Amino acid sequence: MLKKKLSIKAIVGLIQSILSFAAIILAFIFKFDLFNAQTLLNVPIDSLNFYFLFLLVFGSVSVLGGLFLIYDWWES
Repeated sequence: MLKKKLSIKAIVGLIQSILSFAAIILAFIFKFDLFNAQTLLNVPIDSLNFYFLFLLVFGSVSVLGGLFLIYDWWES
């Protein structure tokens, strides 16, 4: 059985992936107005598409970065 010691790479990669998944989920909550989030957080309708696109792109790139950190830790 392969035993690997947790390192800073794995911890940072895991935290980065979790936070970026949260950003993607937040983007979909804003876009589809789940839980009445648009009015609760006073998000203007005009800039909603910008927020959605920004959070989606930021989340996707950040997920890839976190997964690459975990992969690099796994291969070392």
